[in-house]
Amino acid sequence: MTDILLLPIGDHGIEPEIGGARPDRILSGEPVHRTWNVEDDGAGTYAGLWESTAGEWRTE
Repeated sequence: MTDILLLPIGDHGIEPEIGGARPDRILSGEPVHRTWNVEDDGAGTYAGLWESTAGEWRTE
């Protein structure tokens, strides 16, 4: 069996990236996203925190 290692992450001292859905994809609301990237391995794997204000949008 493989051991699972969980590490706590937080937004301490990290400035969030502010963004949102493209305007042509928004279905309702005015969503604003904040992302705190805590880890980036350079190969497309990320860890961090993400939050959004209320809204609905298409991803494609």
